[in-house]
This record gives sequence, structure tokens and C-alpha cells, in this order.
Amino acid sequence: MSPTTTLRKWLQWPLAALCLWTVSLPVAARADAAPDNSTSCPPLAVNMQPVAPGVWLKPAQPGAASGWTEPTVVWADPRHVWVLDPGPHRCAGLALRQWLTRHVPGRSVQLINSHAHPENVLANSAWPRGTPIHALAGTREQMSRRCPTCLKFMQQTLGRRWMRGTRVVLPNRELAPGQWLTLAGQHWQVDAHAPAHTEADLSLWQPETRVWLAGGLVAWSGLPDSTRGRVQPWLQALATRLPAQPADTATASAHAAVIWGAPSSSARLPSSGNKETAPQGSDMPNGLNQAHQTQRYLAELDGLIERSQAAGLSVLEVLAQPPGPAFQPWLTSPQAIERHQRNLMHEWQLREDDSFN
Repeated sequence: MSPTTTLRKWLQWPLAALCLWTVSLPVAARADAAPDNSTSCPPLAVNMQPVAPGVWLKPAQPGAASGWTEPTVVWADPRHVWVLDPGPHRCAGLALRQWLTRHVPGRSVQLINSHAHPENVLANSAWPRGTPIHALAGTREQMSRRCPTCLKFMQQTLGRRWMRGTRVVLPNRELAPGQWLTLAGQHWQVDAHAPAHTEADLSLWQPETRVWLAGGLVAWSGLPDSTRGRVQPWLQALATRLPAQPADTATASAHAAVIWGAPSSSARLPSSGNKETAPQGSDMPNGLNQAHQTQRYLAELDGLIERSQAAGLSVLEVLAQPPGPAFQPWLTSPQAIERHQRNLMHEWQLREDDSFN
């Protein structure tokens, strides 16, 4: 068996059968509707932080006993609540629903899934059947293909204590690139990136306040994971919204979901756009430093693969060499080294496939 064939088999990810899911007509849930606690969950704190009028952010929690959780963003106006990436399991979603009941009661709730990773979307199952769940068409497709397998993995990793009652709930509303959403009185533009971090990534852009919600495009902690996407389109997506120079690290925080001070865009707001500006000051969560770290790693990976393939090296020869000093800031653990190797092999294989097409 050739090295390429071996590599291809190693990279293949088992795909579960399509979910047979029947979705009723979407009817928005209410923030003050009592969560169904018939399946009990362990206590779970929800640390929502205000970042602008009517907008809250729950920071990511790496390596928590309840599972690796990505940032969650909540918008609320007098009638509506929108939630971006509700979390990794039903228990996380129920805890968030309880927070909404206390802080923004009486609103209808709609969810947004930025991309098809389990830590972002499996908490969909905490909301009543028919709750509007918005996503790109590609995200829904990938969730239907992969989330059953991801659910089993999460169940094995976290155990029944955290994953009880969690199931795969697919988006039932499709978002289109360039579409505008009105969230907490402001207009946000839907940016679609396919592929980038995954096969289909969504980010949200607010031109007036120059705030970019980057979703999975920014690795807020540790090494970026490109094993479901493509490196060069990911770099292009970051270049679209990031300033040319890194932000002052004193203003950066672990909230890489929020990029404050992204460059202005040629996109035009609808004529009814809200002219309110976001608050200024160093206390505004800012992920610019993490965004530039993500950008630098991907650029180094892209350059390594281009140079090595141009020199006629095989991927196994590259893997046998110690990583160069440029990668040392990210390769701080055996897990990071393994992820870097997977990133390298995944992108290498895709470029070999491209060369034959």
C-alpha cells in the first residue's frame, strides 16, 4: 500500500447515516418559558458578560469538566432574543435558558449556528421543538452528515452525566451570504466562508460599530484546527476583516469571538440602520490578538506546504523533520503537536488531490 493511500485512509473520518429528522413549522420559543428539567443536569454556571447595549458574551471554557465550550453571544431587544452558538450539550443550553429567563424574560428566542462543530451546536436540543434555528445551508448539510458521529464521541468523552438528553437538532432556517439580520436594534451582515475553518463557516459583521463576530474563524486558545477546512480560503476570510497590524495585546482578551475595530467594509447598511455606536474603551472584549495569532499560524503552515511540495518532498518526509522555530509558539503540548500534524496532512492531501484534478 502506497504512503498516499495509507494517508488517505488515515484521514478519512467515519460518516454517520443522515439523520431522519422531522422539523415542525418553526415557532419561536420564549425566553421565560420554563426549561424542561425532567432530565436533571449538574450545576453549570453561565458567565455572561455585557459587551454592548443589549449584547452579552459568554467566554469560552477550555478543558472544562462539562466539555470544551466555544463563546456564546446573546442579543436582546424588548421582543426578541438571538443566541449565536448555544453550546456543546443540552445541559449547557438549559443553563443558558435559565439565565435568559432571569435577565431577559418574555422574549421570543431564535438560535444561530456558525458552523458544524459539536461544541457549538449540540445545545440546540435544549430548546423546544420548532424553535427557529438559523444557519448556512452548508452548515446544515455537514451537521446532518457528521453530528450523529460527533454526538457519540461527546457521549464517550464527557459521559452521561453531561450528555444526557442531548440529541442532534438540525437548523430549520437557511441564512444566505450577504443577508442582513436585525439583532438588538443593529443590522448585522451574514458573511459566508466555504470552506475556511470548516466546510461552511458563518461570521457576522456590523459595519457601523466595526464589530466582527468571527465564529470558528479565530482560534481563541491554542492551535487552529484546519482538518475540516482549507488553509488558503481561511486566510482570505481573515484578511477581509482584520486590520493590517495586530492590536495592542493589552486590549486583547480570551473573547476571540468578538473582533473590535475591524476595518470598514464596502457593504452598505439598509436605509433603516441604527446609528448607535458601540461603547469605547479598553474594557470592550477584543480578539484581535488571537485573530492575528490564527492568521500567522495558517500563513506558516501554508508556506511550509508550498515550499515542501515545490522541493519534491513527501508528507512523510516533512513529518519526520522537527517543526521549525516559526511553529514553536503553538506547539506547546503533545496534543498541539498532534493537531499540527493532522492539519499538515489534511491540507497536503487536499493539494495533492487538486494537482490531479
